[in-house]
Amino acid sequence: MLTHLLLILFILLLYVFIHSFKRGSKMSKEKIFLFLSFLLLFVLVATREMTMGNDTQTYLQVFKKCSMMGFDALNLKYETGYLVFNVLLSYISSRPRFFMIIMSLIFNAGVYYFIKDNSKNYLLSVIMYICMLFYYNSMTMMRQFLALVIVLFSYSALKKGKNISFFLLVILASTIHSSAIIALLLFPCYKMSHTKKKITFIFLVSLIAMLSLDQIIPFIADFLGKNDLYTNRIGSESLSNVLHFLVFLTIYLFSLYEVKRNKANKVEKENFYLNVLFLAAMINMISINMNILSRAALYFNVFAIVIVPTLINDYIKNKNNVKIVNIALVSILLIYSSAIIYWKPEWNSAYNYKTCLFREESYICE
Repeated sequence: MLTHLLLILFILLLYVFIHSFKRGSKMSKEKIFLFLSFLLLFVLVATREMTMGNDTQTYLQVFKKCSMMGFDALNLKYETGYLVFNVLLSYISSRPRFFMIIMSLIFNAGVYYFIKDNSKNYLLSVIMYICMLFYYNSMTMMRQFLALVIVLFSYSALKKGKNISFFLLVILASTIHSSAIIALLLFPCYKMSHTKKKITFIFLVSLIAMLSLDQIIPFIADFLGKNDLYTNRIGSESLSNVLHFLVFLTIYLFSLYEVKRNKANKVEKENFYLNVLFLAAMINMISINMNILSRAALYFNVFAIVIVPTLINDYIKNKNNVKIVNIALVSILLIYSSAIIYWKPEWNSAYNYKTCLFREESYICE
């Protein structure tokens, strides 16, 4: 947990340091801060020990097999797009550390541009990215984060009205991790108004889905040919899923309150903001009865790191109130993340950070 606290402290001090210079515009300082923050995160993820991350060794094994088998590795159990990515990457280098560096570069560059293009408070977005544990998840859910980055780029296409590009990118992401297909719901989220009737309908559907998973999941698993993988996870509720639901429900309610309170100050695409946050809360609610479904929520959860800072910036006009809200939010997130890392480190082995920079590799994937 000490590493986590030191990381947050460094990010805050970096922000203060950069903004202490008199020369340069505020926006240029913000961009420098964001770049340096993600440069640091990139280095930390790229140079972590290979034993860190629940699934790191699994993906290093897959990469090694792809480098040895070439395109014959497409017969492995993983999605075709991910295997092709591994094979092509292995043509450049088959070293495990190279794989980790490239994956870290993709993850952090993708989130960097996502925040840069969509957030109006870079500091809060970076803090949320770390304290809402996305940063730590990127060290273990490597295949899904690769798909997530593609989904983030698909959102850029959606904003520009490039609907075909959006659909193609989401389909591409699903060839990396099949769960990414659920990101197609970003399209109706972007186009649909946010009304009481619609959210009531979605809530009821989500509630029924949560209570009927034992009938729904076997049908879907049979269609995907993954009965053994999914059907035995029904009823696998956990404290983490309850916490995720409560966190995103709170974020949604806060955002809804700010939007309703400031009807005269509408920001562009506020319907999308509310729709995607509400959908994130509902998927997290469904996952209470089957924890693996929280993976599907990731594609919607991540939007909170740009939506909340933007709403605070656009809707709270009093600068002192903005500071109070930011400090309160950072404090709550820091307590939330620190509590999980301290009491539930088994949820993610990436919490106990170790680097390979000042020592020999403690473990090389065989």
